Amino acid sequence: VVRSRSLFAALAAPDPIGNFFRPLGRAVWFWVLAHASGESPLAFHAANLALFLASVVLLWLLARRVAGARAAAIAAALFALTYAADVPVRWASGSQDLIAVTLALAATLALVREKRVLAALLFLLAPLSKEIVAFAAIPALLLARRRGEPWRATLQRAWPAGVSLVAWAALAAVAASRRHGAGVLSFSPLAPLGALAGVLRTLLGIEWPLNPEQQSAWGLATYAALALAAAAVMLSTPGRKDAGPPLQRPERRDVLAGGLAWLLLGALPVAFVAPIWSAYFYLYALSGASLLAGTLLAAAPLPVAVLLVVVLGGASRRAGGLQEFATQPAVFGRQSHVNDFYLDRGMSVVGRGVADLRRLHPKPAKSSTFFFTGVPSFAGFQVGDGPLVRGVYRDSSLRSYYLTDLSRERMRRGASYFMFYVPDSSHFLDQGDDPELFVRVAMGNLLNGREDVAREAMEIGAGRGNVSKTGWYLAAFMALDAGDRAAASRCFAKVGAREAANGDAVLSAADARAAAGDTSGALGILSQGVTAFVLDQRIHARIVDLGLSMAKGASSVALEAYAQRVLAPQDGRSWRRWAYLLYLQSRIAQAHDALEQYFRLSPEEANRDAFALKLRQFLPRWMPGGDLLQRGLLRDAQH
Repeated sequence: VVRSRSLFAALAAPDPIGNFFRPLGRAVWFWVLAHASGESPLAFHAANLALFLASVVLLWLLARRVAGARAAAIAAALFALTYAADVPVRWASGSQDLIAVTLALAATLALVREKRVLAALLFLLAPLSKEIVAFAAIPALLLARRRGEPWRATLQRAWPAGVSLVAWAALAAVAASRRHGAGVLSFSPLAPLGALAGVLRTLLGIEWPLNPEQQSAWGLATYAALALAAAAVMLSTPGRKDAGPPLQRPERRDVLAGGLAWLLLGALPVAFVAPIWSAYFYLYALSGASLLAGTLLAAAPLPVAVLLVVVLGGASRRAGGLQEFATQPAVFGRQSHVNDFYLDRGMSVVGRGVADLRRLHPKPAKSSTFFFTGVPSFAGFQVGDGPLVRGVYRDSSLRSYYLTDLSRERMRRGASYFMFYVPDSSHFLDQGDDPELFVRVAMGNLLNGREDVAREAMEIGAGRGNVSKTGWYLAAFMALDAGDRAAASRCFAKVGAREAANGDAVLSAADARAAAGDTSGALGILSQGVTAFVLDQRIHARIVDLGLSMAKGASSVALEAYAQRVLAPQDGRSWRRWAYLLYLQSRIAQAHDALEQYFRLSPEEANRDAFALKLRQFLPRWMPGGDLLQRGLLRDAQH
């Protein structure tokens, strides 16, 4: 969006994500920094770190002004140690949170220092980076109230900040009316409670691993940070280092009320995205919580204050080192959806993937389109229409999609590249020269339940003259599945298959060979006989049973499982076979759905089927939120 446009054009262009109105945090920030640094990743990371350090200093200045030196030391120490800052500092897009928090803190400090025009300007700019700080003017009003001042006088002094809030709301409403991007907002009656629970959980560092063996790792930097925080509190002395005498500060109750309002109003917007919460959503709320805690602890004995800073800081750092993350939406979930570990895991895939792209295709043609399959969705490697690919090659004409979004229209743009991610090696392979490419794409989409894309892939392959006998065999059953018997007959004729369904002799010969222990021989008989009796679903079923007995999820077995499912869609055991095949291919969600179909069609048999019952209990453990999936997260990251 910003690479090939002027700043004005970047602001005028539709937001590529289209979910929020953040012109300052997205278009302006990325345009300025990208053009100033030559799109240097180091510059973006350094800028994020500088923003966070600035926010810590601003919080310290504000707390010292309104609550004293010891309160400032405690507040700054707690905020500096919060793990809510980990993701924004490390992630380039985290600048949105950091800019918003820094500007909101600067605005609050300006209002407290009675620089009303500057404060109003900053209060308007802050939510244009991220709307999490939209209500920052309200707690600032409490903190700016003079000792003994009537509320009417306070409101008269601070009215420009209120105008900023109204102006931002109007701009956001206009932008929302014109937005066409996918929405991510949701709301439920429990969401506000979930948001409040989330900010308290983040303040206290209450995130725990689902698997005890995946405890957080602490490093020397953590202990050094705790020691420095404790030293800062111990060295602070009330009064002597304050910006002004205590009489110039707000009433303590106003500071406490301001800190509490800050915490609550900073957490409230998270209610709209509570099911996918992460600790970093609460960064602004945590700055208010730190001020509140600093004000409360400033009156406590010094050893108590130091101990609580170390305990809270230590808990936060432990939570920041968690080697798990949430894998399913939950308002009251026990873990963040995006944390340090999430970023590390994703970056390992992205780093290898970028290297593979440059090695396999150093200079892709203009207007080329990449299609990816198998790449883990958590990595964020493939998003939308391919911003990462355009970034790698610095070519705005490139596009990329998942293979599940394959279409002739997208292939007409120019050259097409088909990239398959191989989990065993964690690398990409280019499969564009594979003569069975479109058959594989079709079969993969059938396994994923995407019949529409499978048909598109077969039509593309046929149009290119790139369909083998295996492809026509698959196309025949796809035509039967669609109810087109004439098209199926034409496809069967291309592979020499006879549309007969009385293969008793073939089955008897295969069973005799299998009974003698010759499984391979039995499979050979069935494979030769299936073309002579292609409509006998029993032959297809027997091929699948023998293949699955050897725990094979090969493409030939998958094709026969699909054929048998098409010929006997109401046979519960065909769905049992389909479910086991999907499980062997690690298509867990699809396997779960197929197994449930078995239980719906053949409930009596299924409930006596020990294997099916065991698989039914096992599959959810590999689905989002399951303990086996959580263990797999760490294993994949280490791999």
